[in-house]
Amino acid sequence: MDTNYGQDMKSNETIVVSIGQPGGLIFSQEKGIATGSVKAHHDMVELNDKEYEFWMQALEPLNLASLSEFCKKHNLVLEDVLNKLEKLNLIEILDKNLENNFKKISSLVPCPTGMAWGSNPENLNEMVIASAEGTPKVSLTSISFAIWTLFDRDKTFLDIYKEIKEIYKLDDTQAKKIIVDTFILLMKTRLIFVDY
Repeated sequence: MDTNYGQDMKSNETIVVSIGQPGGLIFSQEKGIATGSVKAHHDMVELNDKEYEFWMQALEPLNLASLSEFCKKHNLVLEDVLNKLEKLNLIEILDKNLENNFKKISSLVPCPTGMAWGSNPENLNEMVIASAEGTPKVSLTSISFAIWTLFDRDKTFLDIYKEIKEIYKLDDTQAKKIIVDTFILLMKTRLIFVDY
């Protein structure tokens, strides 16, 4: 069933997160068009060039208002693109509800793209994660850093949640909140991709 995103969700409180890894644009001389390729679910999924550009925008989780502007600029219908990408399991849509968000990301497997850089010289209680090129991207608290260290392309966020909850003696809500917040922060800084 298609969702009417304009009526069901507040566009400034709802964010869209891409699932999978970019495979790039593939140009066809004989067809004269470009298609986007996404590696997701152990397969390559093709999108048209505008859908791929939309999907790429959501690698840094964006709210619906921003994506709506993107769609207007590129003559796309927001609801159509969201429905297609949801059916292909290439996006998750998160809102302000912690329980719903945790449920949506719990089966995702995080794939790290950054590297640990050590302590933040300005705040020794934080650890710095850098891009693969070595550019510092984000400072994490000790708990968020511990979450990041558990990303091994094998564990789901549910697995990581169970470990963090036990190690740090967190209650259910605290553990879910730190997992969701860390997930969003690392996606926004492009220090992880996620897949099923």
